[in-house]
Amino acid sequence: MKNHYLLGLLCLCFSIDLNAEDETLRVSLIGERLQVKTAKGTDISLQAGLLMHRKADGQYYQNEFPETYLVAFIDGRPSIIDRFVGFKPSYEVRDLNSDGSRELFFYFHTGAHQYVLKIFKINEGSVVVERLTPIMPMLYSDMGSIKCVGSDILTKNQEPLSDGSGAIITTDRYRFDGTALKLIDTQREKVAAPAPDHAKGKKP
Repeated sequence: MKNHYLLGLLCLCFSIDLNAEDETLRVSLIGERLQVKTAKGTDISLQAGLLMHRKADGQYYQNEFPETYLVAFIDGRPSIIDRFVGFKPSYEVRDLNSDGSRELFFYFHTGAHQYVLKIFKINEGSVVVERLTPIMPMLYSDMGSIKCVGSDILTKNQEPLSDGSGAIITTDRYRFDGTALKLIDTQREKVAAPAPDHAKGKKP
C-alpha cells in the first residue's frame, strides 16, 4: 500500500548552526517540511536549507551560487543528508515495491522545465544516524514530467528535430527491485511542432 504524507508549508525560514563552535556558517531552512516516523518509532523531519555565510557586518548571506542541502532532524538532532543544486524542493514517501520498506522521493527543479528526482531508502531498523541511503541514479526530465505508475517510475524528455518540424518525446520506464532502479522500457514518439501564433485562429 502506498504511503502518502501531507506536507506542511512553512511560511517562515529559520536557521540552525552547522557547528556550534563556528558561527560563520548557518543553514537557513526553506520550503516544505516532511515528518516521518520509522518502524522503530524514530521521528525524522526533512527540509531543504540554504548555506549562509556570515559577513563582516554580522549578517548572513548566501553565495552567488547558492549551496542547498537536504537536512534531516532525527529525534530533533540536525544532520545534513545530501547536497543538491536546485529550487522548489518537495518530498513524498512511498513503499515503491510493496516490501514493507519505504523510500523517500526527493524532487527539485534545476531550471524552467528541468525536473529531478532523487530517491533515498529509509532504513527502518537502523540505530545509527544515516537512516537514509541514496539509490542511484537520479532521474531527470526536461519536460517537468516524472511520475509513479504502480511500482514503476516514468520520465519524459524531448529532443527537438533539426528541421524544426517537431520533437522526439522519449518516455523511460524504471522499476525498483529493492536495491536499485533499473531501466526496463523506452518508448519514443514524434510530435509535430506547435502552430505559430500568427497561424492560430486563422480560418482556412
